[in-house]
Amino acid sequence: MYAASFALVEPGYARSSIAPDLDGSLDRCAAHVDTPHGRLAVRWRRDGDSATIDVEVPVGTTAEVALPAGWTTDATVLAAGRHVIGAVRSR
Repeated sequence: MYAASFALVEPGYARSSIAPDLDGSLDRCAAHVDTPHGRLAVRWRRDGDSATIDVEVPVGTTAEVALPAGWTTDATVLAAGRHVIGAVRSR
């Protein structure tokens, strides 16, 4: 798995999926993809059993946040704009 992967859910990145690998060997990662609507970007940082995920979603699109099993967040579907969300790992 990639440390931060993007997947096309609807054509033209109208809806995308972002999957940060919070269980991998990295403690932080930043990645982006340029879509027809603009830049879709994610930057995340993990500190033990918590993580901060910063997502930039282009205008006219949405993004779904897909976390590894055992991780939870209240924000799973993001509208256009910049979002900073928290995630926690269940023990």
